[in-house]
Amino acid sequence: MIVLGCDPGPDTHGLVRFDTDAQRVISTNAAATTGEVLAAIRDQHIDHVAIERFRAGGHCTADIVATIFNSGRFYQCVGETDPPLPRSLITRATVLSVLDCNGLDGNRDARVRQGLYQRFGGESGSRKVAVGTKANPGPLHGVVQDAMQALGVAVCAELLMVTP
Repeated sequence: MIVLGCDPGPDTHGLVRFDTDAQRVISTNAAATTGEVLAAIRDQHIDHVAIERFRAGGHCTADIVATIFNSGRFYQCVGETDPPLPRSLITRATVLSVLDCNGLDGNRDARVRQGLYQRFGGESGSRKVAVGTKANPGPLHGVVQDAMQALGVAVCAELLMVTP
């Protein structure tokens, strides 16, 4: 199954297509425009859309309002596809819990990255194995910045899905 993971922002968004069967990233964009995200949602080659749900935690700024607005646009667009795609709204706290990142050091973004390194870094769970090198790329090679957070959302959606 192909899961489109999205980490919305006020202007640009993290976006990743993740193949759950092969456990590999198909495509990634750390600074997707709103139009690119909407086009990706309308793509006929995805099976599920997972969007990070913003959770308020203090002072509301214009960037926060814009991020929430964009999340709503993306969620609405998923419901307008023909046929409508399954969709998930996932909080950062859920991603941290499902990827078992809560005991790791750093801010929330850093902990999601570390959780993904553990998942894709082989037995050692190392960043070096997960990312690899240009000559010998690992499964997370090229996944950077907000796309890494979008991958966390996609992997979390996969792990939370219940198969019949």
